[in-house]
Amino acid sequence: MASFLASSESPQPAGFVSVGEIGVSYVIDPQSLHLYKDVTVGKDLVNESTSKKSAFLPHQETKWKKAFCSWRDNGMYQALEVLATDSDDGPSAKVAQLLLTAYHLVNSIAGRFYPHYLLSPLELCEKYSTTDDWDGAIAKLICWHPEFDWIAITRQDDSIEVKGGLSYGHNREIHSCVLRDSRQVGITCLQWRPRSHAMLAVGMESGLLLWNADPSVMQSRLASSLLRYDRYPGHVPVTSLSFSPDGHFLVSACPVNSAMLIWDVTLGVATPLQRIGGGGVSLVSWSPDSLRVFAATPSPLFRIWECNRWSCEKWSNLSGRCVAASWSPVGEYLLFAMEGDHCIYYIHCDRSQQGSSFSATAVKCADLSTYTFESGTSPSGGVSVGGRVQSMVWDSTGETLAVILTKDSPGHEFVAILHTNLQSGIEVIPGGFVRGLVGETPVCVDFKVTAEGQSILATVSSANTLCSVLVRHLLQAWTSGRISFSPMKGVGTSGNNIPSSLPTGLNRTHLYSLPTEQS
Repeated sequence: MASFLASSESPQPAGFVSVGEIGVSYVIDPQSLHLYKDVTVGKDLVNESTSKKSAFLPHQETKWKKAFCSWRDNGMYQALEVLATDSDDGPSAKVAQLLLTAYHLVNSIAGRFYPHYLLSPLELCEKYSTTDDWDGAIAKLICWHPEFDWIAITRQDDSIEVKGGLSYGHNREIHSCVLRDSRQVGITCLQWRPRSHAMLAVGMESGLLLWNADPSVMQSRLASSLLRYDRYPGHVPVTSLSFSPDGHFLVSACPVNSAMLIWDVTLGVATPLQRIGGGGVSLVSWSPDSLRVFAATPSPLFRIWECNRWSCEKWSNLSGRCVAASWSPVGEYLLFAMEGDHCIYYIHCDRSQQGSSFSATAVKCADLSTYTFESGTSPSGGVSVGGRVQSMVWDSTGETLAVILTKDSPGHEFVAILHTNLQSGIEVIPGGFVRGLVGETPVCVDFKVTAEGQSILATVSSANTLCSVLVRHLLQAWTSGRISFSPMKGVGTSGNNIPSSLPTGLNRTHLYSLPTEQS
């Protein structure tokens, strides 16, 4: 059986950089694709050897003050460790040691059923982050503001840089601000609040931070930009978060807590929603129609919550835990991928039935098994692409799906572009592949849709560069620290008219690439 990827456009050889997607029925000047300015997060901005506390003069603290600060910033476990390692070895140290022993005993028993309970908080952050090379990438996460041309970039030192003025339509320099806090360690996720000017939510090892992040006015007001620090007992680390479409509520997930939290953003009050089974909640996503919340667990099980009565439907006996999920624009379809599986599946919500129930089974819609392209890609005889999904992002028009493969998959240096047709059911069609500079691999991606209905894909690469390729404005982060912007101008994209059958040479969308020296 032929691979699903076999009908994709052949990947470009090394030395070519993808700059956008165009239809062969018309020609676009490559210069017109450069709508946004590429950004690089330089290594000089990331000081790995300097501790966040090194800027302060050393001073003596009592053990109780140290324990209180550890409890406030990192939780009860760290506070007990401070007391247990106290040099005077008094009664408090002995009690703390006994409590730590009991804690480790309970954890070892739980670890027989859920091995991730034995991981440290930072190991949990790395395991359940959707970012490839979470610990090593210079730029770990990106998030594009839904209304403005602002991009939030998480750097290796756990500071967040917010850049604005990236559009070439703005005749001004790029402006930026940097968000830092001593508690901001082990960032795993971030998201802009919908219908809010500049509120940015950050999930991390010790809880949640809410920032007011307007890069145009904040350069000299970093301290006043922190709105709130939220921490719920037993709910750390936070590995995923998602705002409701109206911005009133925020859902957060912790892989060692079986409850997901629904936060009232204005009041800062959290309501836990708990179900037995799964070992925690690792990934959450609020549907665009506000009616449902997807919640994956560290086990082969996930739930979809209905937001009116807060009841849930459970899917179990999966081939692995769910590592990526995306909703269609109106919440009718949910795409998801599982650990160790090279396929993408979907679940359909039947809105004609009372209660909008989901289909009883998941349906495979794309098989990303490895395929070798033989022609014109490599002097050595071809390039192989395919494997398991690390992360994926579906643009808000429901027409383009960007997929990053795991680092052990062939062709993990590409971002796979798939087209989706939602006119009658759902159909996933192979598109092409976005390539970065030589030696770069994608870390994370994000979409932005312009007022004209065009999508931009932004990518962060392992070389730590932010670059854009015109695939309905896909934001891409590469391992080099480069962040790129790729516009996507497919045939009939505004009406979701991608044809279901693609004759050779007709009605195809192509990823436009330039040699490195021209890009």
